[in-house]
Amino acid sequence: MAPVLSVEETNFHNACIKILRNILSQGRKITLIDNRGKQDVIDSCQTIVLSGYALEQISRMDTHPENPYLSTPTYCKEWTPDFLNEHIKNPRHKDYLAYGRLAAYPASNGIFINQIAAMRDSLAKQLKGGYACNNSQAITWYPKKDLTAEASPFVQRIWARIYPGGKIDAHFYWRATDAYNHFQSRMICILNMFKREVADPNGCRFIRAVCVYDSLYVNAADIASAGHVGMAATNPRLNYF
Repeated sequence: MAPVLSVEETNFHNACIKILRNILSQGRKITLIDNRGKQDVIDSCQTIVLSGYALEQISRMDTHPENPYLSTPTYCKEWTPDFLNEHIKNPRHKDYLAYGRLAAYPASNGIFINQIAAMRDSLAKQLKGGYACNNSQAITWYPKKDLTAEASPFVQRIWARIYPGGKIDAHFYWRATDAYNHFQSRMICILNMFKREVADPNGCRFIRAVCVYDSLYVNAADIASAGHVGMAATNPRLNYF
């Protein structure tokens, strides 16, 4: 089976390196089938915990210098209300948006639920009431379509909790992600969306992101390139908790 591994970091660049090293040194070779056909990959299950300076890097869209995916700012536009509204009016290029499943979940009879707004309101009530609860979450999985679809959202659920002093801990549960090509862009887009639409409106500080991946892998064709990615130079004074 794919190994269960973990990374805990206060530097986003270093986390990316450790993730790749985990996969290349301990991952399981398997053949995946998805909307792109068959892929030979080295697979893993991983829990990634990011805090401190790592979240500042993500806020700035600061990717590792050797990140092969160069369209992160463009992709992040898909995680905004304006893009979602245009997609709802004219869904010309995708059957779904991952952000759409969170902010406009197709409940029934043409009714959409804004789960992001509900999370924001839940945290506001927790702040006002001086308590924490476990029901602030949002999902993307839509069985009516996703059980038979060729492609479905890579992020499946978001859960958040408030702590004293307006601190927010958020957990993100992922179905699958290509660690070499897409890990950084997807992480940046969803965490920035959460900070912008849930944490900041409540005047809170987003202090930790716990990301659980059922499948975090490297394609066989990218093994050599992923293995050459080195540690980025960092300023230790910027690492904090």
